[in-house]
Amino acid sequence: MSDAKSPERAFMHDIATPMAVALGMIDLVIDDSQSGAAVLPEAALKRLEKAQAALLKLQEMMATRRKILVDGGS
Repeated sequence: MSDAKSPERAFMHDIATPMAVALGMIDLVIDDSQSGAAVLPEAALKRLEKAQAALLKLQEMMATRRKILVDGGS
C-alpha cells in the first residue's frame, strides 16, 4: 500500500461506521413500520426507502473501492 492510498483507506474506514449506523436506524424504522410497531405516512416511508437504497449503494461503492485499494489497483 502506498502512502497516497493510506489516507483514503483511513477516510473510508472513518465514514463506514456512521454510514452503517444511519442505515441501521433507517432499517429499524422501516421494519417497525412494516410490522405495525410504528405508523408512518406512506410518503415518509417512501423517502426512508430511497435513503436506504442510497446508503446501500454507497456501501457497495465503498466495498468496490476498498477492494481496489487492498488489491493494489488490480
